[in-house]
Amino acid sequence: MLSNRDDAPDKLLEIAALPQVSVRFGQPASYIDPDSRYVTTADGLEFSYDQLVIATGSSPPARRWPGRAGA
Repeated sequence: MLSNRDDAPDKLLEIAALPQVSVRFGQPASYIDPDSRYVTTADGLEFSYDQLVIATGSSPPARRWPGRAGA
């Protein structure tokens, strides 16, 4: 979930402007029904989908590997 459009990179906003794409800002999903292809948001809105991308926006912490520079 992005809290608002200000958090979104420009490339995502370009993709979100396409007519076949729907990006929901500030609306966390509370339920996903893969059989019916519906997503329900925390505030009760339902959206159907053809393809669903769940993007958490997180990144793993840097790990130190033996032999890696700086390890």
